[in-house]
Order: sequence, then structure tokens, then C-alpha cells
Amino acid sequence: MTSRVNWLLLGSIIERRSYGLELAHRTQRNSAGALSISESHIYAALDRLLERGYIEAVAGRETARQPKLIYKATALGTAHYEDWVVAQTTDQLRNLELWARQLGVFADQPGAALRLLDRIEKEYQGQSRGVPDPGPSTLVTELAAEQRRLLDGVMLEFFAFTRVRFEGDG
Repeated sequence: MTSRVNWLLLGSIIERRSYGLELAHRTQRNSAGALSISESHIYAALDRLLERGYIEAVAGRETARQPKLIYKATALGTAHYEDWVVAQTTDQLRNLELWARQLGVFADQPGAALRLLDRIEKEYQGQSRGVPDPGPSTLVTELAAEQRRLLDGVMLEFFAFTRVRFEGDG
């Protein structure tokens, strides 16, 4: 399963079982604008998660019209979600190293490297400051905010280090 929407939805279901529309809103909130997620994406993802056996649907409370289906994660779904989170960590670390190495190709062109670094830093600052308000504070939003705070410090240090290295080579 490669769709990040599927995985984010599964995480929302693991966090708290619920019905489709509430899951759609929670998944949108948990993504904090990082992905464009429509309700139709969510319902298609629910179908895929059901087909794989990662979630199951149970009848919810009776309403005036009909009972709403409540979706809950299965043990299989939770296990696969855990594996996916671990794999994401490995991928992110590899991507960060690859990104730093891509900057290094400009070792003999410090002017080009500094121009590129300016663009990267500007883009990064726009991304880190442009995250939408995730709504009420939850453990999910607190963890994401702390990760962003720590990452911002590391990235700003890396930008400064890289700038000094390329300016020193010019």
C-alpha cells in the first residue's frame, strides 16, 4: 500500500475508531495541510483498508435514518501501520543524507551552491512558517509541533554551517 492518505487514515482509525465523515475531518486535521485530502479520498481509502483486512466496520448507534458504520483497526492493520512508521523513519533519514549530498555536488561552484542554498532556505522557512493551525491540541499535534521546533533548529544550524563552508571555499 503506497498511498499516504491510506496510511494517515489508518492512523486516525487506530487513534480512535469512528465513522467516515469524522475520520475524514480528523485525518485532514492530522495531516496539517501536508496532503490534500478530500472526503472522496477518505471513502476510497476506507474501501481499500477494508479489502486488506486492516480495518473492520461495525454498526454504530441508530440514528433517525440509518445506523452509521464505525470503523476500527484490526490487529493486522495496527501491525502493518507500525511497520510503515518504522520504514518512514528509515526513508526520511536516507532522504536527508541524499539531500545533503546533492548540495555537495557544488563543491567546485560555491557561488551556485550559495544561490541554491538561498532558495532552499527561503523555501524551508516558507514551509515551516506556513503550516495551518491544526485545531485543538492533541498528543498528535503536540508531537508534530515539537518535531517541527527541533527540526527548525537543526535545519537553521545546517544552513549556517553549509553557508560558512561554501563561503570559505569561495
